[in-house]
Amino acid sequence: MYIHLSIAIIIVSIIKSSVTMDVCKLCQCSDDLTLINCDKKGLQNLDDIDFPSNVKTLTLINNTLKFDTINDRIKIESLPKLTNLILNQNPLGKIPPFNMRTLQFLSLEDTLLTSAEFPTSYKNSSLQQISLSNNKIHSINETDFLVLHNSQLTELSLKNNQLKS
Repeated sequence: MYIHLSIAIIIVSIIKSSVTMDVCKLCQCSDDLTLINCDKKGLQNLDDIDFPSNVKTLTLINNTLKFDTINDRIKIESLPKLTNLILNQNPLGKIPPFNMRTLQFLSLEDTLLTSAEFPTSYKNSSLQQISLSNNKIHSINETDFLVLHNSQLTELSLKNNQLKS
């Protein structure tokens, strides 16, 4: 009986480790796990990745992430110390509706954005710096940044967009 229970525990452990991936086996991690660099890893979603809870800076540059599912957004939103999120060169198409009070820097460069409208989920954000450079934004509406009125925004980059005056 004890042997069968031990075997069952081992099998469950093997299955669990094959379902989720230690992020540091795929990505570059700092020794203290506060910086995770998952650039150019061919990621389409974050389903099989477990991020450490103490990550402060997460870079996911040049993947095929869209954050159009709740599961991917929850993976990011569940990081309680995340302050810097860099999603450059992913085919987002629109600003992902993250709901995070800790986020201070958000970079969405070259992500096929056509609008600078921030979703209402950002209304209680602590964003200080935002980069929306190198996108396809044609115009800025007066309501695009309205939800950021409680933020501490000091820098907004819209370089190399198709803005018309």
